[in-house]
Amino acid sequence: MNSNVSNSISPRVRVVIVTFNAEEIIADCLNSLKPDFDSGLLEVVVADNNSSDQTANLILQKFAWVELRRTGANLGFGAGNNIGAEGCRSDFLYFFNPDARNRSNSIQRLVSVLDDNRKVGIAGPLVLDEDGKPTLSTYCFITPFQAVWIALGLQHLIPFNRINGMLEIRKSPPPVQVSCDRLLGAAMLIRNDLFITLEGFDNNIFLYSEEEDLCLRCQKEGFEVKFDPSAEVTHLGSKTIVPFSVLGTASASWSLGYFLKKHYNAITSRVAIFIWVLMLIVKLIVTILFIRNNRHNRLQGYRAAILALTVPEYYERRVKPH
Repeated sequence: MNSNVSNSISPRVRVVIVTFNAEEIIADCLNSLKPDFDSGLLEVVVADNNSSDQTANLILQKFAWVELRRTGANLGFGAGNNIGAEGCRSDFLYFFNPDARNRSNSIQRLVSVLDDNRKVGIAGPLVLDEDGKPTLSTYCFITPFQAVWIALGLQHLIPFNRINGMLEIRKSPPPVQVSCDRLLGAAMLIRNDLFITLEGFDNNIFLYSEEEDLCLRCQKEGFEVKFDPSAEVTHLGSKTIVPFSVLGTASASWSLGYFLKKHYNAITSRVAIFIWVLMLIVKLIVTILFIRNNRHNRLQGYRAAILALTVPEYYERRVKPH
């Protein structure tokens, strides 16, 4: 832990950032948060998942105002955030990706959303890409039906979203504050007392679906999830997972299967997972026959995803870092 950081009075927000080999991007992320730190609004905790690059040393040497917590292993997104949240005395926790960039007044606007309505448990901002273009960051919960829809690739034609309890076909973010099912986990503010009640993120989920699981459990506790476009952040996209990597592809499928079995009827969940596996097999065959770009990684990823969903404990033993 970085012993240089000590606050006698807790700010209203603790920002938690989980890093893994984020040396090239973490400085810009932290610099974007510095004005709100200087104003007294927030404190920042970085939970480093045993990076093999200079991420931890960079933080220690150049960001004395940031608290560094070394997790000792690559624990994944959810477990890393749980470590970063431990001992929090602030009103709110703000989970923030290392490839995200804070924009002026964004955090304060999200705080206002939760201050103005006690029924709101989680709030998230409008997410902009590197070019400043708004991106979709509110989604439906993945149900067995949704899983089949996605497996068949139909979400690209008809991207379902849930806004204020109603299904919409939407490819761009809403222009006003709305209730939604779930938010993008790259920037998400939650009440600290609610996070404690929920016992944090599910440590069983290493990568993907963590924020979806948290948002669903939040709503089961009777709280709303709000999207507020008056708050903005820039998100560069994934900078730590190689496209079609074994870890990324297998984790996405395994986590989806875990989420379905955890929250929905066993029979419909198994049917949805079966169809998901069939479509993975189709993708694998199509890649063998027709795809040349990044072919090896695609094949290894699809193979690992299939085995993760069909072979007991394969994902935990052969894919998930230990």
